[in-house]
Amino acid sequence: MGGPFRYKTPKSDDQFEELCLDLLRVHFSLPGLQRYGRRGQRQYSIDILDLEGATPRLGAQCKADDPNSVFEPKRLRDLVADVQTAPFKIDRYIVLSTGKTSARLQDAIAEINSSHKAAELFTVEFMGWDLIERI
Repeated sequence: MGGPFRYKTPKSDDQFEELCLDLLRVHFSLPGLQRYGRRGQRQYSIDILDLEGATPRLGAQCKADDPNSVFEPKRLRDLVADVQTAPFKIDRYIVLSTGKTSARLQDAIAEINSSHKAAELFTVEFMGWDLIERI
């Protein structure tokens, strides 16, 4: 028998954001999640936000990348720095990408989360396309 079934990645950023919104609403049982703002508006690297104020409050960024690309740690750090400028507090930040994860990215996440815990800031997670497909 062949390998696991593979889903096609969405064709546009908007399609990927809608997929991520549906996935996060169901996976975390958070019906209050909404798309935050729209293109051209200041979004603080947040595409999806829990507007109901549930605790922990979730914010997410969706990146429709080349499925063969690896998400770089510097890119993640830049997103996290932007989230910290938001006029509201989140507790959990998830970056979802059609790209792949790596040990370097996971090391960066562990480092960020360690320093964020000490500073009482949000936790950071990454969901690459392989994990999105499994969910």
